[in-house]
Amino acid sequence: MDNSSVAYAAIAIKGSNKGTFSNAEGQFSVACQSGDSLIISAVGYKRQICSCHQEKIYLDTSAVRLQEVVIRPASKTVTRKSGYFNKKNEGGYVGFNALLCFIENKKKERCLLKKVNFSLYKSWLFDWPLSVTFRPLLVRLLIYDVKPSGAPGYSILAKNITATVAPAQKKVSFDISSLGLDFPSEGIFIGVEFLGYYADGNFTPFSSEDKNKFLQYQAAYSHTEELSRSWVRTDYGNKWDCISGHEPTRNFNFGIEAACY
Repeated sequence: MDNSSVAYAAIAIKGSNKGTFSNAEGQFSVACQSGDSLIISAVGYKRQICSCHQEKIYLDTSAVRLQEVVIRPASKTVTRKSGYFNKKNEGGYVGFNALLCFIENKKKERCLLKKVNFSLYKSWLFDWPLSVTFRPLLVRLLIYDVKPSGAPGYSILAKNITATVAPAQKKVSFDISSLGLDFPSEGIFIGVEFLGYYADGNFTPFSSEDKNKFLQYQAAYSHTEELSRSWVRTDYGNKWDCISGHEPTRNFNFGIEAACY
């Protein structure tokens, strides 16, 4: 324990969809009632349940699961693009604070992940006033392994990887080539988490109290012939739901670039 602040931790009120994120200094505010418990989740730390009236919360670091290190030749690499990033954008999906999309390793090749790409959709709802302002967003990269059932498993990132999205920006890319992550033969989940926005230079974390404020920013999707491989999270815990049942099927415009050997 080094008493350093934990940036952008997710704070969920147990048994509800309510919650928020901490800011860069580890501070947060959430409306809770006597007897409520908080579930604290943060990248690189163990999840913890505590009283909502606890003024300071200390988290224990989690063990880092190291991947097998494979030495590969520097030449004879081929860049593969997988997923739905280059598909035609046909709309935006609302009602989430985090999203994941499963990317299949169709050829079962040995590859090193280089980039993760996302397409966003900027929407005006008919009942919003014309004075609504789009703010710069802070988003966090998510990478999850795959359970045998095909559902999202565990996060394989040990630190926060964030990006600021400008109001007019529709494409977001994370360069992860330095992380040395393999593209597993069973595939991988990539995603993005909406942490908050900037106004007048100040960061405001998103919370359940914001209601529809940040639904201006949506995940772009395409209609595909494949099964739904996209998942959303509407609470601030770790409950993921597949967006199945749509005809035709929707999948988020997310994708990866990998160096294959």
